[in-house]
Amino acid sequence: MASDTISDVKKIEVVCKNCHRAINGEDNEYSEQKIDKCRQWLNSCGDLSSAESLSCCSYSDFPADDSTFDDNELIVASENVHISDKVLATTGENSITWDDITNNKPNHHKNIQIYKSQNVHVGNITHIHGPVYVNQYASTINQNILINNNNNNNKKIFPIVPRRTWLAQPPLEPSDVKYFTEPRKLVIINHSASEEAYTQTENNLLIRLIQQFHVESRKWNDIGYNFLAGADGSIYEGRGWDVIGAHTLAYNSVSIGICFVGCYIKTLPPDFVLKRVQELIKYGVEIGAIAEDYSLLGYCQCWSSESPGSRLFEELKTWERWDGSISVANPSPLMIT
Repeated sequence: MASDTISDVKKIEVVCKNCHRAINGEDNEYSEQKIDKCRQWLNSCGDLSSAESLSCCSYSDFPADDSTFDDNELIVASENVHISDKVLATTGENSITWDDITNNKPNHHKNIQIYKSQNVHVGNITHIHGPVYVNQYASTINQNILINNNNNNNKKIFPIVPRRTWLAQPPLEPSDVKYFTEPRKLVIINHSASEEAYTQTENNLLIRLIQQFHVESRKWNDIGYNFLAGADGSIYEGRGWDVIGAHTLAYNSVSIGICFVGCYIKTLPPDFVLKRVQELIKYGVEIGAIAEDYSLLGYCQCWSSESPGSRLFEELKTWERWDGSISVANPSPLMIT
């Protein structure tokens, strides 16, 4: 869509909305004659499912005058809308961009209304399915709401979604919480064998359900894992760096347990999630929570299980410090018997 038609398309969309309101009896100022004209005009424009279909009408056909046009509001009807630094809406091979809009008007619109859009992308992370109304434009969205404050010796800070963000319940018996006294020699990888989620909101719910299962069904004091990795790329705090987990019987007191949220028997987590977990492990070594000579294991090497999923386990074999000498038949000498 050429930039010189953006203003007309916007006006068409605004009047389209007003016509719908008039036909539905929501605007008493519209006369019967004007309502009939609205109905004829809307019928001539097809299903109005996108900005492209709206352009079939010319502005001279409008049943209302310029008083219906609000300069402070931008209304977009498009199948795919991506709100970022540049592209606002895409219809076919054409697009409306922020540059086009700001070149036509010196100020940003106070309100942006998006309707009849099946896929809406805000920034590079958040995906919204369905109609949305954006009151204020923001160029970036920080997926990690809070940064882990463990900053030993002024080393770099690693972004971790804290327990309070996913609304974790506290341990059932705080007095029974046990702490590590030295760096962990093992890193053990699990998967949750559940669905996976690509937004923080959905992962918050899945992780709460995992905690509920561990506490109410397994009768554990808290969620079993030290950390969980969502398919959205975020690392979620379980028991954290300092508290002994309940993820791998006989190995808990010597290991950090990391769970990929999802089922990875036939598929892998996204590449950026795999990288994120590797970065988490390196960060654990840097802050002294994980021993420099640690061994990496899949849960299936410790107990007979599918976890962490056969496809993910094959991937783990390519990671730094994976220890292929450990198996259920040949357990680690660190195993507590």
